[in-house]
Amino acid sequence: MPGRWWSTLVALMAVADTAIATGNSVNGSSPKLDVMAIYFGDWHSDPDMAGLHGPNWTEWGLVTNAQPRFEGHQQPNLPLDQPPGWGVSAAENTPEAMKMKIDAAVQHGVTSFLFDWYYYAEKGTQGNGGGFLNGALEDGFLQVEQSDLKFSLMWANQDWVDVHPAKRGWSSTGRAPPAANPVIQPNEPHHGVTPDQAANTLLLQFDGYMNASVYTGGFRYIVDTYFHHPNHYRVPTPLRNGTVAQCPYFSIYQLDYLVAGVGGSAAAETVLTAFRDYAESQGTCVHFAVMVAGSAKSISSQTAQFKALDVASATSYCWMKLGLEGAQTFPESNYTEMIPQSVEAWTALAKVLSEDLGIKYAPVLSVGWDSSPRTLPSDPFGQWGYPWGTSYVSTPDQFQAALAAAKDYMVQSCAADAAGWCPPLVINAWNEWSEGAYLEPDQRYGFGKLQAVQKVFGLAS
Repeated sequence: MPGRWWSTLVALMAVADTAIATGNSVNGSSPKLDVMAIYFGDWHSDPDMAGLHGPNWTEWGLVTNAQPRFEGHQQPNLPLDQPPGWGVSAAENTPEAMKMKIDAAVQHGVTSFLFDWYYYAEKGTQGNGGGFLNGALEDGFLQVEQSDLKFSLMWANQDWVDVHPAKRGWSSTGRAPPAANPVIQPNEPHHGVTPDQAANTLLLQFDGYMNASVYTGGFRYIVDTYFHHPNHYRVPTPLRNGTVAQCPYFSIYQLDYLVAGVGGSAAAETVLTAFRDYAESQGTCVHFAVMVAGSAKSISSQTAQFKALDVASATSYCWMKLGLEGAQTFPESNYTEMIPQSVEAWTALAKVLSEDLGIKYAPVLSVGWDSSPRTLPSDPFGQWGYPWGTSYVSTPDQFQAALAAAKDYMVQSCAADAAGWCPPLVINAWNEWSEGAYLEPDQRYGFGKLQAVQKVFGLAS
């Protein structure tokens, strides 16, 4: 007998069919709805990753070697290798392979890529840091002559830990901000834990707690390298002089890491003000967005800091960041049952951010989640923290139902401000293969997930 999930899916598919048939118009007109897919660029041979793991290493090795870890576990999930340009052999840091991705995105209704962007102290030679793992963006995407697909950045200011693969026995793959002396000093790469602890429990490779010099160097690089590009995603943003301008969208993954790294909220305000000042001195501006993690109740305690740092909007990285603990079971959660709970979470987050700060929230939709490829297949599998833990998968029909629910949410939430900015739907992800979150075609459903986007949102324009 079908369970509760089946009746939920049937109801959601009915909503999907209605949304597709009517276009979800409001009083005869629809706000412009953007679809932003998160792009993770570890699918080419990168010199830094080769230095860590060996010549020609890519994360495809984790995906192709993944094994089922429990009964009914849907692994491995393999990329489609036909037509040419997809799959393991396609180097995303070439314009030819990236053009295939861009064309597929546009043809199926995706309007922009949000690139995971990395920059670390260890990569710099003069104390101001340097870029890491940005070949897909700089050598691929930006080398393609096109104007249809926009892009923007999310500075993934996290600890880069060796989960390629993770071995059972490590105690953690992340750290809380250090309680005492939070300022990161130059040449202090393992702040918060001792180097021995880092080696034994984290295998920390790049430190996410960076000082003001590194952030300043990174922000200047962002302005100089990306903000003037004609394809950068821009949104209307209130400026400090009281006007509104079309500013490049930029988001930070972990605001708490930034604040701790530079020495507290006051220091963070100084660093971010300098970022905005530099952008304006170069003839542009900044729409500063944050990735929030947790329920609306937990986020409400952070809004004062968001206001002090002049946060312009917020979103979340994936469903795992929405605080949907009640919806998750181990080893697998029900995707369909998580759809209405995610809508409730978006609604609550948007309410808090609007009432406390007057800013908007961009809803996040997960294609799926399964980070087990980043664990050693020969190890046991349990609830031991990332990358172990629960998973959830979607069929194209289930994903289409989730998209329709998201579209309905967007239309309703943006109806009162039809002339203003309607935040995009953020999809996790375009290609997070080793976390089970991808729109790219696979050998199980082909282009089914992308076709679902096109059915609900239409062609990108």
